[in-house]
Amino acid sequence: MKCNVNDERLLQWFLGELSLNEQAKLNAHIKDCQSCLMKIEDWQQLNNAWEEASQLPSEHLVDDVMLAIDNVKVHSKYRVNDKVLEFINYITAAAATFLFMYLGGFDQMFGIMGEMSQRVSEVNGSMYMVTDVGFSWIDRLQSLMDIILQPLKM
Repeated sequence: MKCNVNDERLLQWFLGELSLNEQAKLNAHIKDCQSCLMKIEDWQQLNNAWEEASQLPSEHLVDDVMLAIDNVKVHSKYRVNDKVLEFINYITAAAATFLFMYLGGFDQMFGIMGEMSQRVSEVNGSMYMVTDVGFSWIDRLQSLMDIILQPLKM
């Protein structure tokens, strides 16, 4: 038997937007219609997934995670002395600086900084020009207001 209930009407039933009489009629139909039952099950799964995904985490989530991280025991073979760690950091920084210099990173960086400086100067000049135009308009408006208000002052 072909189902004569359209998806829009079935969705209205699913969302509880039908009157009690219409809802009762559709309830009787849904009991016997496998097609409508499958659609409703799909929508219910989608609705459940949406509700799970939209739940906000606890406001204490960050604190709970940080506390859990603090409580993790680190095995002694992975612990590094602070002095050793500091030495490793210095060696890593020195190696990175050397590679940066060797590959010409400073040259490129200073070239970019020069271009940025030039662009900032251009923008700065444009802003001065716009400011001057703005002030000249304000002066003109003030003169115009004086002319308009002159007869009212007498």
